[in-house]
Amino acid sequence: RYLMLVLTGIGEKSKIPEAVSGTIAAMTSRGTTSENAGATNRIPPYMWDAEAVANYLRSKHLPGAAQRCQDERVNGMVLLELDSSWELSALSIVSAETRARFREAVAELHSGPAQQQIPERFLCPITQELMKDPVLAQDNHTYERSAILEWLRFNKTSPLTRAEMGAVVIPNLLVKSMIQDYRDQHPHAFNGN
Repeated sequence: RYLMLVLTGIGEKSKIPEAVSGTIAAMTSRGTTSENAGATNRIPPYMWDAEAVANYLRSKHLPGAAQRCQDERVNGMVLLELDSSWELSALSIVSAETRARFREAVAELHSGPAQQQIPERFLCPITQELMKDPVLAQDNHTYERSAILEWLRFNKTSPLTRAEMGAVVIPNLLVKSMIQDYRDQHPHAFNGN
């Protein structure tokens, strides 16, 4: 959601770093792309579009299910909720072996880094990833240090408000502490990351 705010007002002449432009391109094309969602897992599964879902299923050697999900426009939110036998039958997933592999692939998404469980306030508005070094910028928003400094190398405006701002950032120790507390209370959501 925050990233969509970043997009308003970005003109063709804006210079933005490749890491940010890749994420922006992914978010603006059709929600997400398979390149960003399936391959790098930078975008949480619940935000995947049908193409990203299909590519993920293909990577799990489920080409028939992948094609059917793409044909039916099953996005990441729907994929994460699919479970009942009739829903899988509706997608022409009828063999017990394929159903088991399909459920296993979906279960992997639930047990992975699980960014869908991480509170949004702990995600950098630019990268949509969990912040490791949160800083407060002059627009009074918190960002991952490397992301906001990279943004400010090419832009003199806030990525969220588009108002002019300088490149001074200060560590946001409160948010960093909150993230660490969350990590300590939910170690299963990070699998060592």
